[in-house]
Amino acid sequence: MAIQDENSMRVELDQDSLGSVALSYPYQVRILSQSPMTSRNLLARKGIKITLIILMSVGLTIASLRYKQPAHCETLCRDAQFCQIGQCRFGEQKAGFPLPFVQDAEANSPTSGWGKVGLEDYIYGSLGAFALNVAFYSLTLWLFQRSLKWLFSSFQA
Repeated sequence: MAIQDENSMRVELDQDSLGSVALSYPYQVRILSQSPMTSRNLLARKGIKITLIILMSVGLTIASLRYKQPAHCETLCRDAQFCQIGQCRFGEQKAGFPLPFVQDAEANSPTSGWGKVGLEDYIYGSLGAFALNVAFYSLTLWLFQRSLKWLFSSFQA
């Protein structure tokens, strides 16, 4: 469909791609807007965003294993009442944040690893606490990206 006014300005409306407008005057000026995003593309984009957030959350959860409480367990505390600084009881040291999901396994650690979390203890981690940590980090990342989106949209407006 084409419309022409008395100043010989021609406006062309293209029916195939909604929203695209071409103006021709003595100089060629073309203003084309992008066609609207289809629901299929929108669904794929959201799926990719959710997948990336979950993968980053799993990475953050695994990285949280460096957070150990109590922090400095070097030897096993054998005294039932008082432990010195740097000593921990069996199962006392835990790793993970915000919920600890790995704890010192008493039976399967080598004697040098008694009382502290080591690689051999990761097998016996709590899957429920791991899943809750992933959910926590997913929510945190989602809120972070939403707040950034809101912040940048308020600057553009």
